[in-house]
Amino acid sequence: MKDITLFTLQKKYPSGGTAHLDTLSLEKTFDKLLLNFIRNENDSFSLLETIVLSCITIEAIVREKLKKINPALLLDQIDTVSIALLSNKKEKLITTPTKEISDIRTANISVLIDRYLMFYRKSGYKDGINSLFNLRNRILHAAQDNIIDKYSLTLLLTRSIFPFIKSYVKVSEDKWSQIEKIKKVAYNDFKLDLVRKIIAFKESADKITKKEKDELFNEKPFVDDNETSLADNLLCPSCKHSSVTLVSGVDFDWNPDGTMENGYYIARCRVCELELDKNEFEEIADNPDEYFSPEEQDFSWTNVIRDEEYEYSHILDYI
Repeated sequence: MKDITLFTLQKKYPSGGTAHLDTLSLEKTFDKLLLNFIRNENDSFSLLETIVLSCITIEAIVREKLKKINPALLLDQIDTVSIALLSNKKEKLITTPTKEISDIRTANISVLIDRYLMFYRKSGYKDGINSLFNLRNRILHAAQDNIIDKYSLTLLLTRSIFPFIKSYVKVSEDKWSQIEKIKKVAYNDFKLDLVRKIIAFKESADKITKKEKDELFNEKPFVDDNETSLADNLLCPSCKHSSVTLVSGVDFDWNPDGTMENGYYIARCRVCELELDKNEFEEIADNPDEYFSPEEQDFSWTNVIRDEEYEYSHILDYI
């Protein structure tokens, strides 16, 4: 993709005229974004910059790609009057419109991403991009402190966000090699934390009597009103009961940018109360031999989430 100019910095002189100071392009933004992340991956301010600049970069890419197809795809409401105003064809309308060009609003990023995915085979990045924008909104609009897990954020950036941007923006092999190393370290730390979590819940389960375990096992799995059960009676890696229920749900985020639907997955064990997020669940599903003995391996874990996502994404992939 051709490099995009985000903005040009100029200086105006009192006597008239201007002087060009600098131009911030998409390529320069991504280059500095990666460099700052590599040098300061543990600094909260640098991570905030990374989150915000990544959102700006992604939105610029999505808008540019939609604009090339048809500028009307950027509009909040794609109607005849708006298109006529946007294309300077107001005089062609039979009736005089009450709307002015200043009344036209562009769609929020969640709508733009959905439209983008109808034309480009990038559906695998959707969850990551939505997670990033949701995180940005939480930081910018929240009235309370936000707790951000460093490993989860690093994996989100290195596994999903940076690769998506890289598919459109040039990056040096050296910088990308360093990103890959950071991803590897974060993944190893993530796995270590997951193993510790599994062991902690196993130790808690070992303190429960068999009668109590049987009673908990026979209870109805908890599924919230906004959740859908995808799989039940999966083997728990902690207490080793077939008591894990996987659910999908949707959270709604209301903010000045509009409403964003944030899908999530969570696996819950009704015996030992172990809870696994999507990343943890997929890690176990992808590597069952690392979390279960050969006799215990529960292959029903495999691809449960990905099969569910395929149901709504595969059609878009072939448009």
